Amino acid sequence: MIPFVSDDNKLRWKFENLRNLNEIAEYSEKLETGPISWQINIAKKMTDGINYLVIYLKYSGENELQQNWFCRAKRTFELINQTGQNCTSEETSKIYDHFNISWGWSKFYKWDNLMRFGFMKNDSIIIEVDLSFKYYDFSKIPNLTDIILKIKDTEFHTSKAILCTQSEYFYDLFVNKNNTKTVIEIEDVEIADFRQFLASFYPHFDEIDEKNHEILWKLTEKFKVLALQRNCERFWLKNTEIKLQNAEKQDDSNLLKEFIESLDSVQKIRLFQTSDVYRDSKDSTKHAIIDRVLELID
Repeated sequence: MIPFVSDDNKLRWKFENLRNLNEIAEYSEKLETGPISWQINIAKKMTDGINYLVIYLKYSGENELQQNWFCRAKRTFELINQTGQNCTSEETSKIYDHFNISWGWSKFYKWDNLMRFGFMKNDSIIIEVDLSFKYYDFSKIPNLTDIILKIKDTEFHTSKAILCTQSEYFYDLFVNKNNTKTVIEIEDVEIADFRQFLASFYPHFDEIDEKNHEILWKLTEKFKVLALQRNCERFWLKNTEIKLQNAEKQDDSNLLKEFIESLDSVQKIRLFQTSDVYRDSKDSTKHAIIDRVLELID
């Protein structure tokens, strides 16, 4: 499975006859980009006494109920001004998967301002989405797959060659132990975590962020993907250094406490102690870190 990468798609939908739009979502027609389709759903919803335009972008595919696909999408939503004035836009990056097939805003724009400022004309609005994404589908079986990794009832169709080049665990399994099975059962791993783990290095390394680095770090240790593990360590170390610098700069005991509590393993503490930020930190901070080590090994 090679990920499908799509850049600079401009999707455009026009919604008409919106006079009676309510909280029940109205769905657009589907528009295709490569192997998948997208829909916009809109609604009119009151929040805190104010009516808002609700906008969500929904992944729409035959496999949306399966758990072995994954899509990282960067989206810019534009509400088109129909009088030629400036548009209003929102940009965000989101992960689409079996558990999250729709993302958007429950308060995109005040409803009463749509007509007042030229965004609604003749009871219609126009929405454009600039979309770029990377899409993985481990359920399909192209010529490039020769091994199935299975968690419970979910199958991930992959390539031994790619797995072996990235993972010492799989190299040992397929090469050193000469395992000829066509299906390998994976245990003690959540389906969603494993899917994200595969997508992070298959066939090349992908971005690491605040939401996924802990999961990836844990699985890189289990499956011995050493290069990805180093990337996770560097990401964590950089963020940890910033947390300590902020705590000491602001002389904030609560921030310092949060920082100390974030050191949740001796391995992480040993890694942090190799940094210049640790060496330059206050003696009181170093003592607190040593106390944290003793607490963890007790």
